[in-house]
Amino acid sequence: MITRRLAVISVCFFLLGLITIVWAKVHASSRVSMTVRQLEAMWAPGPMGLGDRECFVATIELTNGSKHAISYVAQYRNAEHSVLQKTKMGWQETKIGHGWCGTGVELCTLPPLRATNFTAIIDTDLPWKVAVNYSDGRKPSRLWRLLPQWLAATIVLGQ
Repeated sequence: MITRRLAVISVCFFLLGLITIVWAKVHASSRVSMTVRQLEAMWAPGPMGLGDRECFVATIELTNGSKHAISYVAQYRNAEHSVLQKTKMGWQETKIGHGWCGTGVELCTLPPLRATNFTAIIDTDLPWKVAVNYSDGRKPSRLWRLLPQWLAATIVLGQ
């Protein structure tokens, strides 16, 4: 009797877990991706005008493959982004700034199933990646807000 009851409870928990995973996959909207379309070498003035250095200009395609429009900040239609480089301490933002002055800044919207291009200056010979902050306008669910910050940052859904 106890063994049968334990088996029924185990099956119920398994099914509940399976339903939760399927629901999360179906309702996840993180199908936003970035692809490097072109990478060109160029020479740029060194820090404080001291000597030239080689850097790269990456043309990156930002694709919204989700069901919701996304919004992002851009300056002259170039998505505001961060270039991260891999260090011994993990991924860290490069020190080279964009020199934001505030002119041409706007909030852009990328409709579902559309793409746009922007350029990023890569000033490192270390492995790098580009990050763009965006919002799909939806608030996170109560369950998501209950997760610890370190756990929520490591979970990627919908890929």
